[in-house]
Amino acid sequence: QQLLDALKMDFGSLDGSLLVSFDVTSLFTCIDRSKFLDVLKSMLIELELSDSQRLSLNVDQVLKLTEIMFEYTFVDFNGKVFQQIDGVPMGGHSSPGAAELYLMVFEKSIKDDIDSKFLLWKRMVDDIFGIWNGNREQVMLFADWLNSKGHPWNLAFTLEIEVNRKINMLDITAVRKNTSIGYEFYRKPMAPKTILPCSSNHPRNVKNNVVESFARRVFSNTDTENVAKAVQTVTETLLNSGYDDNMVKRIVGIA
Repeated sequence: QQLLDALKMDFGSLDGSLLVSFDVTSLFTCIDRSKFLDVLKSMLIELELSDSQRLSLNVDQVLKLTEIMFEYTFVDFNGKVFQQIDGVPMGGHSSPGAAELYLMVFEKSIKDDIDSKFLLWKRMVDDIFGIWNGNREQVMLFADWLNSKGHPWNLAFTLEIEVNRKINMLDITAVRKNTSIGYEFYRKPMAPKTILPCSSNHPRNVKNNVVESFARRVFSNTDTENVAKAVQTVTETLLNSGYDDNMVKRIVGIA
């Protein structure tokens, strides 16, 4: 929602700008554990948490428990048990928070460069959307610079640049106009154009909630100029999933 709100801004002339996205390669398994512990220690000291807020643990104890959690991570694959020796635990409850903290501190270290070169920079975990204030060659040089800055953090970034003024980011397609950014719902080509089938044995209220949630997501990820496309997407998806015309009309009406 924060990205959608940001896209509604008036950016002035966008003729000399580009829509770009960056992706952090294999984020969870690439986090440098020792560097993360340094980041965590600095944050704990900076926050000046009381003992009660830390569950009566001091900073060193928190760091030791975190280290143990990272070190003793095991996975069962094909009948064999393996120990994960790099990064943060895949599927661990604490891993998304650890990854967010790690990237947040990295971003902070390059904030001045981001602010001077981008009209907009928004990150969702390891996916970054940006409006680059320059040309293609310049943003490619920035990507090289970003990777050089990320190297000490064991971070690698891939770059994608708009094609025909459009770029896909998460479940939206952003479109660069003269002074603003349009957007519409995006679904990957390999994604099935169906949702929970009407013939499913799930309770009726579950199916209704799934259908309504899908429709609301499609419409909320579509600007006012592309409402007709949203109606078409919802209609086709529901019909493909076995819902009748009356259901389709009702859902489109409330979404």
